[in-house]
Amino acid sequence: DLLPAKDFRILQAVDDSKGTAKALLYGAQVAKEFKMPVDVLTVSKRDTFGKGYMKAHNQALRSFKKVGVDPESLLKVGDPVKTIINTATKYHLII
Repeated sequence: DLLPAKDFRILQAVDDSKGTAKALLYGAQVAKEFKMPVDVLTVSKRDTFGKGYMKAHNQALRSFKKVGVDPESLLKVGDPVKTIINTATKYHLII
């Protein structure tokens, strides 16, 4: 079954890796063009979030706001791959 486009959201996974910057550019462009709501997710394996992770997360939030999208901020602790999978719903486009 095809789902209505209005129900889709972007789940933008963010960390302090080099690939995050490119993914963020793509995510912001898609969110703007398709007027999609966004969840910005950063996952830490430890109970605290390092400076690099927080800097990347806050930069992602600002990037979406610059294109007119007010993102939801999600900070979670756990295995990154499992947490991303468990956070995503059938309505998420994972970037």
